Amino acid sequence: MQENKGVGDFGDVIKEGGEALAKGLFRGVIEILRKPLEGAKASGVEGFVQGVGKGIIGAAAQPVSAVLDLLSKTTEGANAMRMKIASAITSEDQLLRRGLPRVISGDSLLRLYDEYKAEGQVLVALATICYLWTYGTGVLMELPST
Repeated sequence: MQENKGVGDFGDVIKEGGEALAKGLFRGVIEILRKPLEGAKASGVEGFVQGVGKGIIGAAAQPVSAVLDLLSKTTEGANAMRMKIASAITSEDQLLRRGLPRVISGDSLLRLYDEYKAEGQVLVALATICYLWTYGTGVLMELPST
């Protein structure tokens, strides 16, 4: 009997679904080999022929079962993500920023976090907003009419 672990997110879905698919394909190949041998032991040539038929049917059924399991896990993962998002939205705990946003320069390379540059980026953004608000260029927002 397979242990049914709950999925927490889509990473779990991919992992568990991939494992189930691989196991299903493996079991399908094993069925093709095992059933004819079992049939031959039980009933000779006639059992071997029946075993080939059972093995082919089993080989087709195992991957189909694994794909259905993957779909089930995908649905379970989507529901888990929905529940996480819903709890984050309705939570009374505020999500607070741990630090200022990282500066990404013109070369688009991800560099180590530099608090000095992050503070500078925030100051430039605030100065830009204040400038646009004060002089009313209307680029970011409309000025309230008085």
